[in-house]
Amino acid sequence: MYPRLLLLRELLCEEGVLFLQIGDEEVANIRLLLDEIFGESNYRNSIIVRRGTKNVQSQFDTIDSLSVGHDTILMYSKSPGTRFPKLQHELEKEEAGKWDTFWRGTDRPTMRYELFGIIPEKGQWRWSEERGKKAAANYQNYLRHYNDRMSLDEYYSYALTSRGEKLSFVRFGPDNNVQYYVPPRAYKLMSNVWMDVRTRGTFMNYPTEKHIELLERIIKWITSPKNNDYILDSFAGSGSTGHAVMNLNKKDDGNRHFILIEMEAQVCQTITAKRQKMVISGDSSQSPKIEALGGGFRYFELGDTLFTSDGRIRAQIAFEELARHVFFCETNTPLPESELEKTPLLGIYNDVAVYLLYNGILQDKTPNGGNALTRAVLQTLPYHAGAKVIYGTSCRLSPHTLKEQNIIFRQIPYEVKVS
Repeated sequence: MYPRLLLLRELLCEEGVLFLQIGDEEVANIRLLLDEIFGESNYRNSIIVRRGTKNVQSQFDTIDSLSVGHDTILMYSKSPGTRFPKLQHELEKEEAGKWDTFWRGTDRPTMRYELFGIIPEKGQWRWSEERGKKAAANYQNYLRHYNDRMSLDEYYSYALTSRGEKLSFVRFGPDNNVQYYVPPRAYKLMSNVWMDVRTRGTFMNYPTEKHIELLERIIKWITSPKNNDYILDSFAGSGSTGHAVMNLNKKDDGNRHFILIEMEAQVCQTITAKRQKMVISGDSSQSPKIEALGGGFRYFELGDTLFTSDGRIRAQIAFEELARHVFFCETNTPLPESELEKTPLLGIYNDVAVYLLYNGILQDKTPNGGNALTRAVLQTLPYHAGAKVIYGTSCRLSPHTLKEQNIIFRQIPYEVKVS
């Protein structure tokens, strides 16, 4: 786990966040590991989610511990200064407005002023004097002009929708206490205890499948619809994360992207990728019917390791394998298979030609078997009038010649890296 978590931290943007679900028995150990990698100051939350498994302890007379009915999702940020929006959950039914006491126990003398003939001896009013007296005037205005036509909830909504005004109200209540109005709400602020969703999903009946509602809640909270955010799942399994991203994009017209990694080839092909295809195209034969979400994805397989432990390119690596890697490093796009031919010109991207001198692609041309950029080698390269990026083991051309020929030279293996 340590190397993978270390790599995941490096892949995060500065505002990035890691969520890791873990069983109760392993929370302490994994926290120590995450604190070391991310730093204790970047620990943000332990989110408690209902497990939803059957309690089998009823069959025993005695037990050694209570049954665990939850899973834990640990949340770490890459940077301690990262802030998050408030997490709100939509209520099934809107809660009506209500009145609550305007007095608070915290003691601030500057917030004690006369209201309805009352000045608190201790504690404070909830709002400043200006806002409190304005709120009292708002309520009197409602009683005089609107009380016979609409409820206070309706008046609050009317002012909000017609004038964009969020009105406050204060009154002298029937219990002889000063009260303030709490508006209707369709949402509630969430804490770190999520007992309304489960961790386990059943879409693919995969053993470690996550529930799509749980993933959607996390992704919607942390990402923005129009920021081109990337969500990476390094244990993709059933493919729930990709499904959740596409479902959210459908709901809010978002442009989020997902990267799913599954190391078991059989699982990746028959479960992870299969699910993405099902939800992209839809499937009316399923019950319930699977809605077509649209979108698409590209499927990649992990190639052989290119480099040795000391940073050299492995001797048995073929030209085609290094060519794919070099082209992606230079362009951040995969090299089309149709362009993968026995030629040092890998392709042209944004009018820049990318060349690779490696593995005798030029049938020698010495020195170094044609892997070095010399004048003789340059003359034999496929012509391109624009800018050129050439990868090779060494360069025998002067800086003046490189500039004159509009060439950027990158040395293998030291400059073979993703920008």
